[in-house]
Amino acid sequence: MRTIKWSYDMLRTLREMYPHDTNTRIAAAIGVGTRCVVAKAAELGLEKERDIRRKEAERILMENYRTHSQSELSRLTGLSLRTVKRMAGRLGLKRDADDASRFISSRRKEIIRRERLRLRIGLAPITNVKVTGNRRRAILRNRLKQYGYVVMRGNDTVFFSPDMARCSRHEDRGASLGLTFLPLPQQQSFTTKII
Repeated sequence: MRTIKWSYDMLRTLREMYPHDTNTRIAAAIGVGTRCVVAKAAELGLEKERDIRRKEAERILMENYRTHSQSELSRLTGLSLRTVKRMAGRLGLKRDADDASRFISSRRKEIIRRERLRLRIGLAPITNVKVTGNRRRAILRNRLKQYGYVVMRGNDTVFFSPDMARCSRHEDRGASLGLTFLPLPQQQSFTTKII
């Protein structure tokens, strides 16, 4: 086996090309074999750019895995979500159920915050997340149930039976909050789903 004498030009070419070119191209440019290129690069401590990027991504993952969601880590590292998951598995990083629920909760809070902002500005909502709730109306609906009114879930119509004592004060308040009061139809009985 012949030994290769590395000249200054060969070493300069190796240092310039090694981070971003393939070993085959470098070997062809210098005039040596690919194994010789790899061995000399290791001897000089040279690394490929992708290895540098991978090590940087691993460092970011190790530092931020407990505090950031995987999609946020994907944005931080510039890698795909799938690559982040694989890399975390390779590094032995795991999450508790509490961590996972915290990330879901924080994401949901962010969605709600954005939807509320859109409502304040006057734009149509993007998601189907309910961001506003009428507390006075919910309390009134509960009180009407206690008085014997039939209140259906997801319906603004409240039914009353003809033989019950009606409360005009609550009905007026309900009408101002958008509830509609109708007599209970004859074919419908109290065995319906009362909520």
